[in-house]
Amino acid sequence: MRLVLVLLATFLQSLFNFLNLQNLIGLYALNNNRRRQMLAIAAVYRHRRRQRRRQNRRLRQSWFEIHYNDHRIPDDYFKQQLRVRRATFNELLNTVNPHIARQDTSMRNCIPPEKILATGLYRLARGNSYVSIAPVFNVGKSTVIEAVQDVVNVLYDQRN
Repeated sequence: MRLVLVLLATFLQSLFNFLNLQNLIGLYALNNNRRRQMLAIAAVYRHRRRQRRRQNRRLRQSWFEIHYNDHRIPDDYFKQQLRVRRATFNELLNTVNPHIARQDTSMRNCIPPEKILATGLYRLARGNSYVSIAPVFNVGKSTVIEAVQDVVNVLYDQRN
C-alpha cells in the first residue's frame, strides 16, 4: 500500500511539474505576443508624433519680419494690414516701447516690442481669433493674448 502511495505521489508531482511547465511556457508565449503588440503600438505612436512635429514646425520668418524690415514694401500695404501708416506705427512704438519691452532670459530671447505692438494692432484692426493671428506672427496663441492685453492696457493708460 505504501508503495502505491509513493508511486501515486511521484506521478502526481511529475504531472504537476509538467502542467506548471506548460503554464509557464504559455505565459511566456502570451507575454511575448503582448510584448510584440506593445512594440507595434509604440512604433505607430512614434510615427504619428513625428508626423505631427513635421506639420507644426513654424516658419523661420513671419509676415511681420518680412514686411516690417523691408522698406520696399509700400506704405499702403502696411496700413492695410495694421490700419496705421508706418510713420504712425513708429511714433506709437516710441511712446509704448518702455511699457511693453521685455527682458531676454538665458532660456530664450524675448519678442521685440515692434512685434508685440504689431500683434496688438493686428488684433484690434482685424478682429481675428488669437489662433489665426498666431501663425501670422510666428508665435503661440498665449503670446498673442498676452501681447494684445499689454498693448490695450498701455494704450488705455496713455490716453490722456
